[in-house]
Amino acid sequence: MPHHDSLRALIQALHLPAGYREQADRYLQPLAAQIAARCGDRMWVVGINGAQGSGKSTLARVLACLLRQYGLHAAVLSLDDFYLPGRARASLAAGVHPLLRTRGVPGTHDVQQGERLFLRLGRMGATDCIRLPRFDKGRDEPCDETSRPLWQGKVDVLIFEGWCVGTPAQPEAELQQPVNALEAEQDRHGRWRAYVNRRLATDYQHWFSCLDMLLYLQVPSMQDAFRWRLRQEQQLPPDRRMTPVQLQGFMQHFERLTLHAMRQLPHGADIVLTLDAAQRITRVRKQSLWRWAKGREPGMLAMAVADFYAVQAAGVVRVRVEGDACYIVGEHQTGSGTAYTREEIEQAAMATVLEVEYVTGPAGK
Repeated sequence: MPHHDSLRALIQALHLPAGYREQADRYLQPLAAQIAARCGDRMWVVGINGAQGSGKSTLARVLACLLRQYGLHAAVLSLDDFYLPGRARASLAAGVHPLLRTRGVPGTHDVQQGERLFLRLGRMGATDCIRLPRFDKGRDEPCDETSRPLWQGKVDVLIFEGWCVGTPAQPEAELQQPVNALEAEQDRHGRWRAYVNRRLATDYQHWFSCLDMLLYLQVPSMQDAFRWRLRQEQQLPPDRRMTPVQLQGFMQHFERLTLHAMRQLPHGADIVLTLDAAQRITRVRKQSLWRWAKGREPGMLAMAVADFYAVQAAGVVRVRVEGDACYIVGEHQTGSGTAYTREEIEQAAMATVLEVEYVTGPAGK
């Protein structure tokens, strides 16, 4: 099929390992199907969160590629695309805290530009055109208008990736103690982290409220994130490359909120993609089955919540087939439980990225 060729070409262009195709077929294809099933008349916004180096931009591009097989047009934007110019960050550094000169943390992005762009993309028609923002990290400045990619036509899905996309703010009590040497030495009174957290709690949360779905790349540890980010750094030209020591210092700017996300998002994101130490996806888990089912048909809602804990742990729904009726094995009720059609079962499995195992025999045993 044509989409197989486009995915193969993308995997080659991104220099992904040979096993990535198998992971895409097993884990990302069902995820793309879930997103496609949810899309309607308006633009659907999918957020991707993960530590630095976890593979957010790769996942975004692969999902966009997979969505094309459903006839959907998916635009990809990064939180990095909205960094403030150097002059604006210098002003923040002078007026608030010197650490705000370094791009990355909440407070160093043009949130209003992002919100305006999202609204405009959601209103795009077939003949409309727009230049998408990009940031030149070599110059540490936004790209010029002429070097920004041109998007034409309707946007069915907007994929928005970034290291703190969808991350909630911290309680103030958690800001008291520094988490690393950078905070202990350069933010002794906590003004920088308090400002960052305040921005995250206000205008960034308003921006992130547009997300229809949040995906979280769960890394094994900060050490693995550093190792993967260092590997990315080593692929840059020598004159733009940070040394391991410089990179370690740079990543300390992000450590506090990355650790906070590692505690919060495994329970707060809609979809959690678990990575192993080799950066392979080992599991895709729907965090809350009832969240997608809320407002759907009663039968679909009942199926989503049936034996929730067993489904969440195993990622597999065991369905007993009895004639034309299907019953969920392990449903917490006596008798045969709620009867579903096979079509309902398949639709729910696709929407929750779950596998279905069919068995035969009397239901409820």
